[in-house]
Amino acid sequence: MLDLESGEKVGDVHKIIKFLTTTSFTDQYKHCCTIRCEKRMSIRQQALIMLPLIISVLTSAFGVLGYFMEIALGMPSRLCMPLALRGVGVIVLALGFLFMGWLFRYRKPAEILASTYVTIRKAIRRTRPDTHPSELSP
Repeated sequence: MLDLESGEKVGDVHKIIKFLTTTSFTDQYKHCCTIRCEKRMSIRQQALIMLPLIISVLTSAFGVLGYFMEIALGMPSRLCMPLALRGVGVIVLALGFLFMGWLFRYRKPAEILASTYVTIRKAIRRTRPDTHPSELSP
């Protein structure tokens, strides 16, 4: 941008032009690469953002689909399960909580999310499962 009164370049444009004219091409390339690397999020940060988003979208989609199937098939909203079947459900739920407690004892939830995200990314990009996560970056 030019200042109309003095004819001088002002602001960020002046800094960019000065940088481009005073540095070599390799220095410019290194500078651009470091800026790009600084802006890129780590896999853990991507996982903590994307995985809950993906899970919530899938849960919502299947919930809406299940609701419409319930209406289409004419199922009652309450199934009035027998007490024995409810007891089996409570046992399965308790076992699930015990398993999750055991799992979180040895691995942090952020690590689980990150490894799940990397696995999903490998499946989407159709890369080998034994590929290191650092090789997946674009």
